[in-house]
Amino acid sequence: MIHTYRTSRKGLIFALVLLFLFMLVLNTMTPMLADDFQYYYGFHDLKPIDSIESIIPSMIAHGKQINGRYFAHGLVQLFLMLPPLLFDIVNAAVFVATIYLAYHVCNKGKKTDTLFFLSFFGAYWLFQWNFGQTTLWLDGSVNYLFALFFSLIFILPYLYSVLYQKNIHPLLILPHMLLSVWVGGYLEMTAVGFVGTACLLLGADLFYFKNRRSLLLLPSILCALFGFGIMALAPAQIANKLSDFSILNLLSTLGMALLVFASLIPLIILFIALLIKHLKENTHKRRILSAIAVALGAIASNLVLVFAKYYSLRCSICCVFLTTLAVGILWGTEEHRLPTKRLRLWLKIFSAALLLAIVVGTVDIGMTLYKVQENEQIIAEALDNGESEITLECPVPITKYNALMGLRYLSIDDTDPWPNPFLARYYGIEQLHGSSSVPKSVRWLLTH
Repeated sequence: MIHTYRTSRKGLIFALVLLFLFMLVLNTMTPMLADDFQYYYGFHDLKPIDSIESIIPSMIAHGKQINGRYFAHGLVQLFLMLPPLLFDIVNAAVFVATIYLAYHVCNKGKKTDTLFFLSFFGAYWLFQWNFGQTTLWLDGSVNYLFALFFSLIFILPYLYSVLYQKNIHPLLILPHMLLSVWVGGYLEMTAVGFVGTACLLLGADLFYFKNRRSLLLLPSILCALFGFGIMALAPAQIANKLSDFSILNLLSTLGMALLVFASLIPLIILFIALLIKHLKENTHKRRILSAIAVALGAIASNLVLVFAKYYSLRCSICCVFLTTLAVGILWGTEEHRLPTKRLRLWLKIFSAALLLAIVVGTVDIGMTLYKVQENEQIIAEALDNGESEITLECPVPITKYNALMGLRYLSIDDTDPWPNPFLARYYGIEQLHGSSSVPKSVRWLLTH
């Protein structure tokens, strides 16, 4: 019965719907936080964004003040204009679509395998750093999760050409070129990781497999590089993102990059084991080369941040995703994927860890939502009483599934008041202050 459910389309559809509903619940439990309140206002006039036209001058000013992610942050401001539930629905759909596309790339032409599909979700949930920030929080999700989604669509023609000898349709070339500009200028890490992978796949297809039709995809790579140039040459991008190449800074960012690699050791071991197996059997050359190209893209997306001014762990999203995809490409060669006795044991451990992480993470998200709603009630009562200055207690995140992990809810240190003024303006209070019973050293760890 379990095998029938696993290999049936109904089982896969049920899993897709269930995953969508689960993510939708988590999204509705994640309120506006931190940067959301700043991006609610135009960077050019500090007035609420109320039209698409007002986003353009806001992003021009953004490129001079913050960074060059015009495409991503323009989309953030667009969603902040719309009802919150709309973003929750779209974001849950984008997450499910991203997981499904990764599964489809690896399983195309083979029997339906619901367990294989769910393994992509499990790997994302367990291995992705700052899950709440990158996947649930509005500003973070539009920047990071959406970047994976767009980048995965961008790289599909390259993967399908190498893996399945399926060339892009001529009518799709122009839309793909436009998408490539969008992907290249959307997010630094995904641009490096996915465009780098696309270059390797194109090279393998053209020179190793002698597929001259793959040259149709070369303009898309050039368009992606053009998009990357738009982002990289923004005044704020140069000032705020590039490293000054001090030894201390390079050691710090290198240490973070190595930490990310260390967190992926189970996936790396599995990748190496599968790669050695296929090399010994001398089969599936297309999958082997594709997986190696994707793995090198993962490495590039991680190591490029060594040369940045700082490395926030949320920036590892591309490395984690591409590593998972590389494993999936090799694992996808197994027609039935019948687990051995040892594999069954690891599968049980993986499932137990996943279930525990889901329960603990969901409870943590719910506790923060409760505290935020409590603070909103305090603000409403203060406004009714005519108060102009109040102090709110900051929620304490305990897991990476909480969007506040690594974010600042309210400033407690007066030397750096952000984001208090934006929250105060949004709620109509003259001054907001933050308080916490958590020691300062612990607060620093939770917000960095």
